[in-house]
Amino acid sequence: MFYFSIYFAMLVGALCTIVALTAMRRREKHNVGKFGWLLLLLLTPPIGLILFLIFGGKKVSAEHANRETIVLPKPDESDAEVESSIAEIATIRGIPKPSRNNRLNVLTTPKSMHDSLFALIESAERRLFVHTFILIDDDVGNRLIDRLCEKARAGVEVRLMVDGFGSFLFSDDLLDKVSDAGGHVTRFKPLSKFARFAYLNFRNHRKFAIADGNRAFLGGTNFVEYEMTPEPDDDTWIDYGMAIEGTAARQVEAVFVSDWNFTTGEEVKRTTDTVPQVSDSADDRSTLQVIPVGPDGPPEILDDLWLTAINRAKDRVWIVTPYFVPPPMAMRSLAMATRRGVDVRIIYPNESDMGLADYARRDYVVDLDNLGAKLHLLPDRMVHAKLLLIDREVAYAGSANFDLRSFFLNYELVVGIFNQSKVDEIANWIETLTKRCVDGPVKDTLKRKFLGVMTRIFAEEL
Repeated sequence: MFYFSIYFAMLVGALCTIVALTAMRRREKHNVGKFGWLLLLLLTPPIGLILFLIFGGKKVSAEHANRETIVLPKPDESDAEVESSIAEIATIRGIPKPSRNNRLNVLTTPKSMHDSLFALIESAERRLFVHTFILIDDDVGNRLIDRLCEKARAGVEVRLMVDGFGSFLFSDDLLDKVSDAGGHVTRFKPLSKFARFAYLNFRNHRKFAIADGNRAFLGGTNFVEYEMTPEPDDDTWIDYGMAIEGTAARQVEAVFVSDWNFTTGEEVKRTTDTVPQVSDSADDRSTLQVIPVGPDGPPEILDDLWLTAINRAKDRVWIVTPYFVPPPMAMRSLAMATRRGVDVRIIYPNESDMGLADYARRDYVVDLDNLGAKLHLLPDRMVHAKLLLIDREVAYAGSANFDLRSFFLNYELVVGIFNQSKVDEIANWIETLTKRCVDGPVKDTLKRKFLGVMTRIFAEEL
């Protein structure tokens, strides 16, 4: 009887695991926490299965699930432009049409990003809104706090928001300096000191600053010294930023205001006066489309937009990302693009700041390499830029990585750039970066293969 009980328990456990794995496979794109669920199933098979069927899948708290979609200010008809079938995908999903009334300055060096951010701060006359995922007690962080304090004391409406997880270690005392100077500060969904890792999902990964409702700095770079500095060294990360003026900047402000009101419960209003014309010259204007990603944007907009764009690509799909852990459908789209002769390139660092993510990408890059895609690995520097180029039609830049967390779990902000001249400028920068890279995945070892398999199990948590 004892052996029968053990056999029966093992049989029940195996059947429960098979059922759970089948359920995970059916909704694989949305499944989060696969490793944790598998562990629970193995330890308590019947109870674990019941809990998974009830609570498994995409982890959206009621607070985030019930959040309303941001209503971005629409460009005037004379300003709106939809000449791209890719832009129409986002427009159909509720994103405003791309606007032409914008001036865009591409920033590709730590010094240019540093100088652009602080020039924006110095230029603010009425309002200055700043959000970053990570803020630390370094030279850039302290200088940022000091400048915000000066602006607040000068009568500028200053608001600073940092993510509750990414800036968990940033001192309350430094934030209080801004409040004491007359500014306003908050943490986006602050975490308890005893539960830092309890709520890893739906963090605010956006990074941007807006002055007076019509000038913005944004991109993938956090406001930290190892990403932006006037004196970069061999340890400074490679990143990408944008200085924007015009209609797109007004839309970025609307994103900040929505995040602020959601976090604080206040009713701050966005700027409503007419956006000034940035230039009378068509050559000086850029066509941009601002795309909020996350619970406050159209559902799964990044998945729909980027996968459709990849599937429609005719000449090239170039991706720059620090963490390459794509959703299953995205991986399939890249594989199909490679097989039909599209120039698929992935540029990523040899060692990122997340070692487990480096192992988790192993199978993906090996599979694409075997299909004929071009894998470019930067051997000596952390690449933190997040870019996607489709043909000469569009470049997407912003805070979103090419991984499951950015596709489905984080608040992100992405800008579609539809000027061929700007797309070419970004492409030239990527080609320059590629020349510093080593081609192909790193040589496999038994350790790398083993850790690659193991980390794939919980890739969604990375």
